[in-house]
Amino acid sequence: MNDLKEVTGRESGPFASGALAYLKARIPVIPLGGDDGKKPLVQRPQLFGLPASRKLVDGGRFNGANLGTWCGLRSGLTVIDIDAPQDALVDFALSHFGPTPILVQTGSGKYHAYYQHNGERREIRVFGDERPIDVLGAGGMVVLPPSVRPGGGEYRFLRGSIGDLAHLPVIRRAALPAPSAAESSASPAVMVGGRNNALFRAALREVRVLQDESALVARLIVLNSEMCDPPLPAAEVENVAANALRYERAGLNRARRGPTVFVTHDLHRAYADDPYLAVFLNALMLAHGARREPFAIVAKAMAGGKDFPGWDWRRISKATKEAIKRGAIEMVAPARGPGHPARYRFR
Repeated sequence: MNDLKEVTGRESGPFASGALAYLKARIPVIPLGGDDGKKPLVQRPQLFGLPASRKLVDGGRFNGANLGTWCGLRSGLTVIDIDAPQDALVDFALSHFGPTPILVQTGSGKYHAYYQHNGERREIRVFGDERPIDVLGAGGMVVLPPSVRPGGGEYRFLRGSIGDLAHLPVIRRAALPAPSAAESSASPAVMVGGRNNALFRAALREVRVLQDESALVARLIVLNSEMCDPPLPAAEVENVAANALRYERAGLNRARRGPTVFVTHDLHRAYADDPYLAVFLNALMLAHGARREPFAIVAKAMAGGKDFPGWDWRRISKATKEAIKRGAIEMVAPARGPGHPARYRFR
């Protein structure tokens, strides 16, 4: 299976013998080949769902290929890749992530533990090199039994079967760091009408580290398949990537920074004579500027914090009084004792 020609036209093989059973279990499949038997043989494999997979099966073109699936929302799978043929490492992984009815031995004698997808992302070496374990969540691909490694062994179920895919547990809570709200792929799928904006926001985050257009497009193809229902057309994904790169190169990408404060000339002139007050108000606007509800200012709790390094509570108290005096903020509720500080809002 060194190239496409070697896996087309065969009457039997892993794809021919296994694909239909996975489709019946509602797992989309893609044909794999190449020198290692893991290379997708179709373009944009991340976008394949059940209908597209069924066409491949019915067409018979890839009968001799290996088969795999993309982990995440479409397949409903997260796979723990135990990247060493060590029984002790398997025991550690199952005790950490939780028991599962499906354990697969790979063609190289390593192991895959299957779980129900619960928002996990693809993460490499989650325990470092001493315990080589990867999480194949959203954005990861897994080779499925009965695929065969060229020159090696067969992917086979050590425990469980395709029938157990419908009864998988989720990974044990707290086994992985919780994803941030911006990164979580467990959020509801974005429907028609919001897909472009959602993918563009994701692109602005990704372009911070993916400056190459082809790499950015490849990443957005994965996110598009995971986030959007139905996924955007490929041409639209490429257009989103181009726009994100244009924003990044023009210095307009606000997603590359933390919260942003826009200071008008009038605001700058109003507080230029008191730099401490200017810093104080900037910090308040970063923390509360987009909020309509009142906020607390607790001088002793804020003193020396990350927003006010080197400040004591007296300086914060003085800045608060000056901000009220100049009409920048106003008190809307006085303090009512411990645990009930005064509340303020911008004017």
